[in-house]
Amino acid sequence: ASGLLTGMIVLSSGDYVKNVPIFVNVKSENFLFDISIAVLDAYRSIRQGEMLKAQVNLLQVGPKEKVDVTARYVIKDFLGNTHVEESETFAVLETKDFIKDFTLHLPPGKYVLGMEITYTGAFATSSAQFEVIEERAPTSFPQSFKLIGAALAVFIIVSMTAVLWALRGKKKIYPHFKGKKRRGKP
Repeated sequence: ASGLLTGMIVLSSGDYVKNVPIFVNVKSENFLFDISIAVLDAYRSIRQGEMLKAQVNLLQVGPKEKVDVTARYVIKDFLGNTHVEESETFAVLETKDFIKDFTLHLPPGKYVLGMEITYTGAFATSSAQFEVIEERAPTSFPQSFKLIGAALAVFIIVSMTAVLWALRGKKKIYPHFKGKKRRGKP
């Protein structure tokens, strides 16, 4: 088998059942490239409809000559279903590094982004996991805004209390100003 294989290992003991997602990258014996695909940190958890960005790195480990390769990108769930598949062909001499963008419309869940590089007589694969989370309703404020608002309210209350205490203290410190007119003014 070639490419990316996904699935679940089910562990059970009595009433306890645990599903462990797995993915396996398969490569041929005579591969010419070390390859890696990594979902950028900011995109490891994305909302429905958002773009996914991944860093692709290819390093030639065989003879240093220009090689035409076909990159096949696939997004699978852990039930083995393929949701996205696309490919492109390009030439590589020693190294090739780039950012690959994917526009996704996937249901919420955990997925694996896989890349298979094929070239004359060989192939190599790499993969990375990411998650799609539900899109929030546009009318609700994110939790961070709620926390900032609560912190701002506490700050205002504490500040106003400090000002009132300071003003109260001035009345005690300067009692001779109470009810007296200032000199030089009618």
